[in-house]
Amino acid sequence: MAIYFDAASQTDKDGDDPACHGLVHDVDVGALFRQKTAFKSLNQAEKLNIINNHFRPGEDYAFPKVFMNGCNRSFQRSWQQRYPWLVYSKECDGGFCLPCVLFAIRESLCTLVTTPFNRWIKVSKVCGEHEKNRYHIDTMVAYDNFLTTSRNPQKTSKFKLKANAGSRLRETDKL
Repeated sequence: MAIYFDAASQTDKDGDDPACHGLVHDVDVGALFRQKTAFKSLNQAEKLNIINNHFRPGEDYAFPKVFMNGCNRSFQRSWQQRYPWLVYSKECDGGFCLPCVLFAIRESLCTLVTTPFNRWIKVSKVCGEHEKNRYHIDTMVAYDNFLTTSRNPQKTSKFKLKANAGSRLRETDKL
């Protein structure tokens, strides 16, 4: 299953249509939800593509403003520094916890995982509580392990078992 979304207006740095390269650049997590993408069924390469190529607004990107509690409010780039797991969805004008979207078990999860966070005046409360949830903590461990094994397959126990078995076979051949 390749990760595609309506990228008719999307182009990569060279001006090429990203769909022509097999994987989409600037993957919008919110767009994938709208397509009913089954995140559990994604393979390792597809998850890694989302992690590496999720939409990252540039410094000049103007987040849409919403009038809320008497003020114009919007997503703030600084939140991503404070909460490194937080990604912005242009399509949903909201934030998601990328590790939880990809790896959490979806039982009774909601804001930041299955629905975008967009109550801009509640960011500290919602993101702070999210970070303390057991499922988020467990998911962050799974996410870190996934990144380690995806980027360094020689560190996986499966690789080590195969390497050990191969060295034992070579020692047996010497006898």
